[in-house]
Amino acid sequence: MQPPFIYPLTLSFKILALAPQLSVRDANGNLLFYVRQKLFKLKEAVTVFADEEQRDPRYYLNADRIIDWSANYNFQRNGGGSIGSIKRQGMRSLWKARYDISSGRNGQMNIEEENGWIKVMDGLFGEIPIVGILSGYLFHPVYLISDDLSLAF
Repeated sequence: MQPPFIYPLTLSFKILALAPQLSVRDANGNLLFYVRQKLFKLKEAVTVFADEEQRDPRYYLNADRIIDWSANYNFQRNGGGSIGSIKRQGMRSLWKARYDISSGRNGQMNIEEENGWIKVMDGLFGEIPIVGILSGYLFHPVYLISDDLSLAF
């Protein structure tokens, strides 16, 4: 079965927006998703839309707590059906970011940052006044995805 889009996918971020926003387009320039994070929410809340006008919400991502430490983020379809969740491993994520992905259909998967030094260098460079805003352009973390069932992903 062919995916409904053509690779590669392009992510575009709105830099001068109050709320973080991004669009995902395929190689033909077709909009696949428009993502917008809600402002002024104590708990993280993100909505994924099918259009830039934000009239057709497709998915919701909501945190289960205010503080991000080991928070569980639940993914839901527009109709309310749960897709799964992702949880950051609190203490284990101090050196390298680690997350657990859960889904009723596909079991459990794990995401782990490949090199902890990239996270350290990004954090240190990000603290330098004015120059620190460029840290995202210099350091590029790589994440490894594995599953408990040893299936290809």
